[in-house]
Amino acid sequence: SYPYHDGYTCEQYKQHEKALKCRFCRDEMKHRNRKNPDVFQDVCKKSECVKLMKESCDKILPCGHACGGFRGEQECLPCLHEDCVKKNPRATLEQSADSYCPICYTEGLGEKPSVRINCGHILHVDCLLSKIGKKFPGPRITFFFAECPSCRAWVDCPNHPKISSDMKYINELYNDIKKKAEQRMKFEDLDKDKRLKDKNDRFYNKPLEYAMSRLSYYMCFKCKKPYFGGMKACENANEGNKDGYKPEDLVCGTCASENVKSGVRD
Repeated sequence: SYPYHDGYTCEQYKQHEKALKCRFCRDEMKHRNRKNPDVFQDVCKKSECVKLMKESCDKILPCGHACGGFRGEQECLPCLHEDCVKKNPRATLEQSADSYCPICYTEGLGEKPSVRINCGHILHVDCLLSKIGKKFPGPRITFFFAECPSCRAWVDCPNHPKISSDMKYINELYNDIKKKAEQRMKFEDLDKDKRLKDKNDRFYNKPLEYAMSRLSYYMCFKCKKPYFGGMKACENANEGNKDGYKPEDLVCGTCASENVKSGVRD
C-alpha cells in the first residue's frame, strides 16, 4: 500500500528511513564517504553536495552531531538534530534539520548551511543573502525584506560578515528615510491624524510607523538617494507596478532640475 509515502511500500519506506543518506541531497548512500573529513562522511560525491560541504561549518558539536552552520562562523549554531531539539527546543525555537527554511520553504535547514539571526530563528544562508540582496520588490522603498519571515524582527546577524555588511547599508537607508519621514510627517499633518489617538487602531501612539506606511519614497536612479514621491491612499494600497516600471524613470527633483538646466530631455 502507499498511504503516506508515495513511491514506497510501508516496508520499503521503513528501510529508506533507516538508510544512510547524504546530508544535503537526502539520496541514499551505500556507505560513508571515507575520503571526506569525519564531519562530512555523510556527504555524497555529487558536485552540488561537495560545494555545499565546502560552504558548511566543519565542526562537531559537544553532543557529537555535525554543526549545521556555515564555514568560518565565529559561533556555531545550536544542534539541529531532532534528538537534541527534543531535549532543548528553546535553543532553536523548535526548529530542526528537517524544518523547512522560513524563506524558501522547499528544503530543510539541514540541507544547506544555515545561520541564526538575532531573534533566534534559523534560515538558510543563501536564502537570506538573496532576500536581502533583492531588496524591495517594486519602485517604492519598503523594508519587509529586512525582517525575519517568521516573527518580523529586524534582521541582525553579526556572526556572518556578508549579511552584516549588507544590513549595514540597509540600516543606513532606513535611518535616512526615517529622518525624512519624521520631517514630512509634520508637513503633511500626519502627526495629528485621529488614528494615532484611537486605542483600537494598530497605529495608536505610533506616529513614525504610521508615517512610514503612508509616505512613499523612491530611489533616484541618478544620485542613488531616496526621495519623497507622494502619499499613499492607505497603508494597504498597491505598491505600484512591480514588474513594469523602469528604474531610470525614478529621478528626484534635484536631479530632474539639473537635467533641465543642462538641456537633457526624456
